[in-house]
Amino acid sequence: ERTRQSGQLGSLNRLLFGVMAAGTLLMAAAVFLPELWENLTAEGKDSQLYKNLDVLFVLTIGGILHKVSSGYMHALLRTVVPTLLSEVIVRLLSLCAVVLYAADYLLFDELLWAYAGIYIMPGLVQLFLVGTDVKKMTSNGNSRTREMLVYGGYSVLDSGAAILINRLDMLMIGVFLPIEKVAYYSIAMFISTVVQVPARALSSISTGLVSKYWAESNMGKIKEVYFKSSLNQLLFGGLFFALIWGNIYEIQQFLPSNYRGVTYVILFLGLSKWVNMAFGINGSILLTSSLYKWNFYLNVVLLGITVVTNYWLIPVFGIEGAALSTFLSMLVFNLLRFGFLWKRFKLQPFGQDHLLGLVLVTVVFFLGMIIPDLFGSSKQGDLLEIIVRSVLLVGVFALALYTLKISEEFNKLVKRFLPII
Repeated sequence: ERTRQSGQLGSLNRLLFGVMAAGTLLMAAAVFLPELWENLTAEGKDSQLYKNLDVLFVLTIGGILHKVSSGYMHALLRTVVPTLLSEVIVRLLSLCAVVLYAADYLLFDELLWAYAGIYIMPGLVQLFLVGTDVKKMTSNGNSRTREMLVYGGYSVLDSGAAILINRLDMLMIGVFLPIEKVAYYSIAMFISTVVQVPARALSSISTGLVSKYWAESNMGKIKEVYFKSSLNQLLFGGLFFALIWGNIYEIQQFLPSNYRGVTYVILFLGLSKWVNMAFGINGSILLTSSLYKWNFYLNVVLLGITVVTNYWLIPVFGIEGAALSTFLSMLVFNLLRFGFLWKRFKLQPFGQDHLLGLVLVTVVFFLGMIIPDLFGSSKQGDLLEIIVRSVLLVGVFALALYTLKISEEFNKLVKRFLPII
């Protein structure tokens, strides 16, 4: 038994270093074969991306380390440390580096290297903890070590595919277009992530519940969570999207003038995130089921779709093409997940309330477009415009949502807080 588990530990080590080695070799090819870079990119060796390939190399290794070790830590039920490192420590250290740069204590190149060092740190810490945990498991004779390591291995592969998918559009923009277009696209992506705020709060809670219900074979509860997650994410993700689009021109006035031509990039990226939310927690359900391997396989399909659509659309439509590619890829990806869960488990998240919710979101969306400007075109006027329009839209949305009783959770929340008010 001890020999078998030692073999499993060796397999784990081979997988860890195999994944890291693959990423390292890919980046080394980019660094040490500059003639390929010259032929692939719009600006060749003169591009800022090429000049900072060494930093990009370290960042890539840091990302691979982080995702590899995070996948295993989640498989080993150690979720606190990855969250603390990535959500708190890295952000605080990054903020400190930016402050030091703003105060002229760091040069720009030093800032890049500081960020690279900060980004690689969580992976190193987690890799050490993974090794410690696995050694404890094998020494204690844990009979489920192999099962957990296999699950962790697929989590690693799944995370690796997710890294590529989330960064592929920006990388391909850098290949086909001037490097400043990446910066414009990044700003649009940052703005569009506001749509995902409701999903982030829901995801961590629902994943734990679904995992518990799978263990109990409670399909009724899984269907309930699937339905409610889809409905509430459609509603509140749609509200956030409507707020962004209703204030799109005022928001862009706070950006530098050369960053303001990203209106339709924000539209397509926002739509892609809303579509992803509207399909509910299909990823969490699949990832915590006995068919968790299919989550990775479908991510590979998404990666292929993303490459093809970006290759087709970016040269034709520029950064708007990359955003459209993201929207189309996410729509097809979620349809595939939807079809898979329905075929294998007879699970689907939609009902009549979704149709009513879609009508409500559509009304609020177009209402935001027709509310006239009231405060002029100054910065102060734009800020007041955003505040007033947002308050009106949220008020209409909340009143209609409560009256129509679309979301049971929202009505319960309102009734709980009304006596306090």
